[in-house]
Amino acid sequence: MQRRASTLVALLVATAPLIGGCAADPDPRPEPSGPRAVVLAEHPVALESDQQDTVVWPIWGGAFTPDEVTLRGRLEPGGEGASGLVIAGPGDPEARVTVELVAADGAWSVRETDGSTVLQEEPLADGTTGELVLDITADSVTVAAGGDETTLELAGPLAADGEAAGLYAYLEPGATLDLLELELSQPLPRHPELGTPLRELAAGKGIDIGSALDIWPPLHDIGFESMLGEQFSSATPTELYWATTRGEDEDYFFVPADLSMNYATVHDLSVTAMFLVWDFELPQWVLDIAATGDAETLGAVYDDHITTLVSRYRDQADAWVVVNEGIWGPFDTGESEARLAQTIWQDVLGDEHIERAFRVADEADPDAVLMYNETGAEVLGDKADFLYDMVSDFMERDVPIDAVGLQFHIDSANPPDLESARQNMQRFADLGLDVYITELDVMIYGTTDDQLELQAEIYADVVDACLQVSACKNTTVFGFSDRYSWDELGEAAPLMFTEDYVAKPAFPAVQEALR
Repeated sequence: MQRRASTLVALLVATAPLIGGCAADPDPRPEPSGPRAVVLAEHPVALESDQQDTVVWPIWGGAFTPDEVTLRGRLEPGGEGASGLVIAGPGDPEARVTVELVAADGAWSVRETDGSTVLQEEPLADGTTGELVLDITADSVTVAAGGDETTLELAGPLAADGEAAGLYAYLEPGATLDLLELELSQPLPRHPELGTPLRELAAGKGIDIGSALDIWPPLHDIGFESMLGEQFSSATPTELYWATTRGEDEDYFFVPADLSMNYATVHDLSVTAMFLVWDFELPQWVLDIAATGDAETLGAVYDDHITTLVSRYRDQADAWVVVNEGIWGPFDTGESEARLAQTIWQDVLGDEHIERAFRVADEADPDAVLMYNETGAEVLGDKADFLYDMVSDFMERDVPIDAVGLQFHIDSANPPDLESARQNMQRFADLGLDVYITELDVMIYGTTDDQLELQAEIYADVVDACLQVSACKNTTVFGFSDRYSWDELGEAAPLMFTEDYVAKPAFPAVQEALR
């Protein structure tokens, strides 16, 4: 693999206003004023892409407002295509203003685009193997390198007042890019008006409070990036689905997952990675193998996928959802009893495919928490009983399972019996398993005061149920802002913050439950 001399980058750019929220107990801690790590020197990020198209992916934690901010860092481009760093303004990727600092065949250039067309481009001096300094305002970029200065007067403003720009990794097909260190002088906004962060309260109770990390389409969002690290102690990156990590061309693609893991590392978040095995959005080439009934070939793909992902993130993922939703209950089938779900894995690899997944994952990382995750099994009942019997059998036969995940997607019109849920969690704990609440959200019908208060009560009661079971180690919400709630919920407003990051009553209710 071809490598270039590392390049020190320092970018001068600016400050952002705080995101609003509803009042809570005041947090007396001062606003952060020191630099903000985006990539830690002790944890560099090695990116590579064999995708057919150029990849421009947000470096989570790298959003800022462009006015007198300094970014210091080191980049090492390589491979067969151009790679580098992009500073992008807000808006549609096909139309937003971007400034791209890229290297190809050892030659660096800086260019402005409108998202699809290069508007201007200037080569940089040979001295770019040393230090680069970029002075960035909304209207111009000056690059100092090798004793020379190159200035681009931008055709359009990078961002309007109060709007954020973001840092992105740029990789053309066949390119590599090592992010050796990145640091912004502008700290992420904090939200003292929200009171004590959830992560601090949860730590006092001996549990983690987490959120899914899922922005689609992938755009920088300073509100999301600031709140995730401030409020939560664990993250669940969703960029580990088959659809993201291994698409139709069969090549692995890790840029999204690598950058999600990096955010978790920088912000000291534990990671629950999902999902290794799930019968959802599988690439056609996998479905084609399954259609042949060739268990040997499909099994090899199955094992390779699990081993590759778990091995790659062995030092970063604390827990894995090894198998997701492998059981159908009476509600799913209309039958009288629960049974294993009819998936391609079940059809071709047989009943033992779930056990097989856990054994393969354990070989790749014996220290990770390995979890089975299910929906509709939160309370006592047929599906929960089937799950209990399955994991009991696993425990008796030393199948390496460590935890059960219960999703808790809740319809406020039909909330679960939380005493039944507590008893259910306790019986899994009695087997010696940990319990995780993995995908909590509460859909409501309109945002009237009554609906918001009902939502708050349910959120708090679920957290309280977890706290009553000593083996319940983590409560994770499936996102925290309605801006990014999962699509099927539509206007259900299921999360603790509005689309504009204003806290709903559910947020202080969860704070109170954690006190």
